[in-house]
Amino acid sequence: MKTLISKEKDIVGIWGIQDGSGNPQPGWTEYFPTHDHSFCIIDSNGNVKNSIELERLTRVKHDHRLSKYIESFNKYLPEDFIVVSVNHLAGTSFISENALWRIENNPFEISDLITPTKVYVNRKEREGYICSHELAHIGSMLPFVGEFKENSLLIHIDGLASDSCFSVFQFKNGEIKYLHHGWEPLLVTQLFGFNDLTCGMLGLDENHRLATPGRLMGYSSYGKYSKKIREWLNKNNWYKEYWKNPNTIFPDIKKEFGKDIKGFDLKEHFFMDIARVCQQEFEDIVIPLIEKYQKETGSEYLYFSGGCALNINLNTKLFDSKKFKEVYVPPCCSDTGLALGAASIIQMLRGGKMEVHSPFICNIGVEKKKIPKLSKNTIEEIVDRLSKKEVMGVCIGYSESGPRALGHRSILAIPTSKDMYDKVNTEIKKREWYRPLAPIITEDLAEEVFPNSTETDLSKYMLSNFNISKKWIDKIPAVVHIDKTARAQVIGEKNKELEPIYAILKRMWDKYEIPCLINTSFNGPGEPIVHTDEDAIRSATKLGLDFVLIDNKIVDIKANGKKQGII
Repeated sequence: MKTLISKEKDIVGIWGIQDGSGNPQPGWTEYFPTHDHSFCIIDSNGNVKNSIELERLTRVKHDHRLSKYIESFNKYLPEDFIVVSVNHLAGTSFISENALWRIENNPFEISDLITPTKVYVNRKEREGYICSHELAHIGSMLPFVGEFKENSLLIHIDGLASDSCFSVFQFKNGEIKYLHHGWEPLLVTQLFGFNDLTCGMLGLDENHRLATPGRLMGYSSYGKYSKKIREWLNKNNWYKEYWKNPNTIFPDIKKEFGKDIKGFDLKEHFFMDIARVCQQEFEDIVIPLIEKYQKETGSEYLYFSGGCALNINLNTKLFDSKKFKEVYVPPCCSDTGLALGAASIIQMLRGGKMEVHSPFICNIGVEKKKIPKLSKNTIEEIVDRLSKKEVMGVCIGYSESGPRALGHRSILAIPTSKDMYDKVNTEIKKREWYRPLAPIITEDLAEEVFPNSTETDLSKYMLSNFNISKKWIDKIPAVVHIDKTARAQVIGEKNKELEPIYAILKRMWDKYEIPCLINTSFNGPGEPIVHTDEDAIRSATKLGLDFVLIDNKIVDIKANGKKQGII
């Protein structure tokens, strides 16, 4: 369906559908859960003027209460603008807490791409559209690539969208063409969050299902694939509703495998093998689906988004298969990128261009922060302190879009001993023992340490695994996963947004011959990534970091942060 869209207005994108459960914790399953609400403004030239993931401001992980907070964003609105809202199986209409924002329901087909709807902001009618959840995921790539390459396959896969968990589009002859949407991989996508067995096995309850994907993926690397376990799980519908009858699984295990197991123990190899089977089943279903549409369309490039695109093992296999010339995944491929994606789709459909952005675009609430130029003395102090096994936080410029810390809101440390893994992962972050830490490295050293890491766009955003050169495995043990891979982030000298981190890495190599640093997200357990300077000081103090780089200042956390003029 062709829609005439105004060409000169700024575009306001929102993802804010309420799930209707009334549950204060995102992750509730009974009422088609929504999570990770967001807001953005893109101007007529394709620049992201303002962007925020709600959790960064409210400090509630995966916050799904945009209706409560959106009116506070009115001060960012231009005089005239378009509004595009992302829909969901939970609904399409939206109303803010004081009814100053109202978006009316207007059902449509995913194949329509977008549909006009009535929108009222501050009681004035505005030009408005609804974008499907599916297409908004696809659109979340545009701010980071500018445009899709000709003859590209555009695929979204997640747990739940507006009317599917899997959708396929093609970009050809300068247009997006709808191909398919459906529920084919639902069972395996739900293994990573909406399956009672995997959640329960990992020690999570129904209000923390959104923590499952990363944990299950990391844990699966410790297991071995077992056809017998796979057949047993499949026969029992993967114990999807295990919590309804939790007394059955352990007798079933004893009957089927002769193992007298009384409870979930993650050091028990049987559960490691279950996790490995889940990961393998996910790959065995998803990869053939993607390859089916690649073969049918002859597409040369893959743009892949949705929550399932955070599965590093899957991305690695898609890249290694060489079925596509390149595989692209945006840094905000989860629901965090939906507002951005919908606004970008509107910009594209009206014939506008998108500027290529770094991932550092979350600027609401930190508008005054800049990228610092570090002095030689500052760099020298940082690398010397890191070499002594101190752990630092970073809070520079705008924060990252998406769930990965990519250098602006990071915790950094040297990876040269196993005890640094224990210090950062267990003592500071209080994460589970089976979860890997990722390295950050400069482009000129990346191939020596992580072969092939400069050959893919995925390494920009920490979205693929790479083998580690034998020479380096024993020298950087803190970032070596059990399968001898690392989820490396590669940064180049020309990346101005990461100039301070590049300078630190370069000096660390020149002075101490340490090629990379541990890079993990700057947040505590159950918390969003820090956003403001105040968040950084508060979190660093709570976590026990040694110091924090706040723009161009080193703040010693052992001293009083107030004396540094930060708080």
